[in-house]
Amino acid sequence: MHFLAVDFVSSCVTPERDATFGDFATRSDVVLQAKVVNVGARISSKGMYAARFQVTGLFLTKRGDYAVGDFLNLWPFGNNPNCVAVKINSQHILFLKEVEGKIKNKPLYKLRYNPVPLIKRNLVFFSRFLEGRREALLDEEKLISHNELINGSENFSLKQEKDIPTPHAFISSTVGQQVTTTQAAQQQQDISEEKKLPLSSDLLLGCPIYNGTVYINSIWRGGFGGYVYFPSSSQTIKNGWLVKIDFNIPVTDLKTYTVHVREADEKFFEFCLTPKYYSRNIYKHQTTTISFVGKYKYTDSLPQISGQSKLFGVCDSAKTYEVYKAMGHNQADVIDNVMKSCLGARMTSTQVQEETKTTTSYLNNSDITTEILTTAFVPTPSENDFDYNEVLHKSILFYEAQRSGRLPEDNRIPWRGDSDLKDGCLTNDNLSGGWYTAGGNVKTTFLIAFSTTMLSWGALDYSAAYQAAGEMENVLAQIRWATDYLMKCHLMKNTLVVQVGRYIPNSLSWQPPELSDPEMRTVIKSTPETPDCKTTAEVAAAFAAASLVFKTHDLSYSRECLNRARELFNFSEKYKEIKETHNINTFYRKKENGTLKVIAWAATWLHKATGDQKYLVRVEDLYRTFRKQSNIFSWDDKSRGLAVLLGKLSNKPQKYKRIISRYIKWVQDTARKTPSGLLWIIRRTPTMHAANAAFLTLQAIELSENQTIKRQYHSFAEKQTNLLLGLNQTGYVVGIGSNAPKRPHHRASTCPLPPANCSRSVLDQEQPNAHILHGALVNGPDRNGRFPDKAYDIAHSRVGIDFNAGFQSLAAGLKYYQMSLL
Repeated sequence: MHFLAVDFVSSCVTPERDATFGDFATRSDVVLQAKVVNVGARISSKGMYAARFQVTGLFLTKRGDYAVGDFLNLWPFGNNPNCVAVKINSQHILFLKEVEGKIKNKPLYKLRYNPVPLIKRNLVFFSRFLEGRREALLDEEKLISHNELINGSENFSLKQEKDIPTPHAFISSTVGQQVTTTQAAQQQQDISEEKKLPLSSDLLLGCPIYNGTVYINSIWRGGFGGYVYFPSSSQTIKNGWLVKIDFNIPVTDLKTYTVHVREADEKFFEFCLTPKYYSRNIYKHQTTTISFVGKYKYTDSLPQISGQSKLFGVCDSAKTYEVYKAMGHNQADVIDNVMKSCLGARMTSTQVQEETKTTTSYLNNSDITTEILTTAFVPTPSENDFDYNEVLHKSILFYEAQRSGRLPEDNRIPWRGDSDLKDGCLTNDNLSGGWYTAGGNVKTTFLIAFSTTMLSWGALDYSAAYQAAGEMENVLAQIRWATDYLMKCHLMKNTLVVQVGRYIPNSLSWQPPELSDPEMRTVIKSTPETPDCKTTAEVAAAFAAASLVFKTHDLSYSRECLNRARELFNFSEKYKEIKETHNINTFYRKKENGTLKVIAWAATWLHKATGDQKYLVRVEDLYRTFRKQSNIFSWDDKSRGLAVLLGKLSNKPQKYKRIISRYIKWVQDTARKTPSGLLWIIRRTPTMHAANAAFLTLQAIELSENQTIKRQYHSFAEKQTNLLLGLNQTGYVVGIGSNAPKRPHHRASTCPLPPANCSRSVLDQEQPNAHILHGALVNGPDRNGRFPDKAYDIAHSRVGIDFNAGFQSLAAGLKYYQMSLL
């Protein structure tokens, strides 16, 4: 068989519908790293090609009978839409399945999945996925460790031995053992002298050591609340860390939501805390605060509670005696005591290893059940310190901090309690629950609904990202908390509550929601006599979007959402011409065709949820009437979001694709930006508009067929996200990165726990807020990039559920594409 005069062929394996990226490895019999040495035609099949590979690396648990240097021929390759290009001299990760027959007593293999390009990200993923967090990939030169991969080792080339014969023809589907005796001996030596990587039994602490301060905010009968604070870190910690707290009295129970807690001694004076996966990194100049609530055995009086604390960074790869010599005997004794109490005497080596994996987890795909990602392009790898798992987790925590009503048993915000349980009593309705809109205790239905729709959008399109991050159950609970409340607000077919509570000036009162006055909890409703069709249509959209989210999780709940969506949409259509009269509308900016745009938004989501063409006809009819469209996308104007959705749903999508293309070009090239490049579209909530614009840009990847444009869209969305998170500048997301805001304008997080008093004076304090409002996106900088980070500065430090909704879905989208390594 003669070689083809071509540089590449294409692999044509159709992915299994239920396969995920992690399944590539787990379902394959053999996984190899290999280099393409030639391509050729198979004599038996016209138009079918094969490729010849040489093994350059092995995954230890999936190596089969292969050794480095072996040759193998694989098929099928060809030319059709399912094919993936494989070039001569390119390196790939191969996924093989055994087929019937043998040659020279060797099993025969063919491709199970299309080859994956051998880039660092893919190699790190599969080495971790198959071998564990500190296992590695074996190649001819060395065992590449986890740390070497992370630090940029990309030397995956194989030395070409002179005595390896050059292949002259393909032997169809054979495995060629064409290596010399010398090379084979060398391979065995490489395997036998395999470098012992630092597993958790060798875990070393003390790189660095920080002294913390334990603050006790309040003490009551049988319990207390407080936090431990560590000052600015002098270096970035990426290998994980451990905190030890010593209390002066026995603590029978200690709870916190950001770390794992374990008793370190049998008398309950000492506790060890280890980070969850989303908080394993501590960045340079970042302060660390861990809030907690504890219990103690009450006697006759309240005790004086105090404590001491140290933070120990996990070392990279140094040996114990080397660190002890470098640190001196005293510090070594301290570390040794921590090791014995936290990781040694109370845990087996197996348990320690599992804890280490939890601390340094990278990507958990073991529970993914969605279809294989089929994105149309490979995102350009970027090097940044931000973990989208952490962003998703902490954004969800922000919404949990915004909860009103009776909190669930699994409440993860220790400084929040039940609040406004009597909402609706003034009108004989049960309106407890929902989210507070911003930093106070007002619940605005319009903003809750818009946020719910945006969160649902992200959960629908990027569900694989939530599953991989371990946050699917949390985002479902997040959305359901909102829809449960919206169902309470939908009192009757034609009656909807549009606001609970009143906006109170800061100068009159500054208290957390737990201490709000029930008499101030006024209720405003939309009825046929006083309709608010903007809000009813917005809630219709939220119910329709949520029905799609719950369709595969809770079908009856999904149907309930959809029924309510139809009722509220019909109400909005019926009463849209009646002028709105109640004072809720003073919160929203007046905009021409505002009500019709929200009705179009609702019709779009109803079409997605039902497939009913009448909704699509209605939204496209309405869209033609929108003569004035601003270049913003938020609760205030849905035009650009509608264009993205219609670009996917319309039978004639080109019109909408052109509109979005022009919009994104304006966003990238013309829109105002801060000196660092962050979008600054309007003075009010610039970070929200930057996040929303980036989210639409990410969504528009599906609307373009040009690979270069797709990459530009992804790069722009990623850059905006990184700027929001604080890449080389001040960040605008609380609790993430070394430059995160510390003083958001938020009543509950600024006020210490009762019985301590709270007043407006806390807004003027220089120290950080009493509690960290993890995940909250603040208003952001002025046009020149200045951000004061003062709690009293509502223009820059305000937070809101509508700020985070698009931002969270943006982070989910970036994680989704980060996982798309094909």
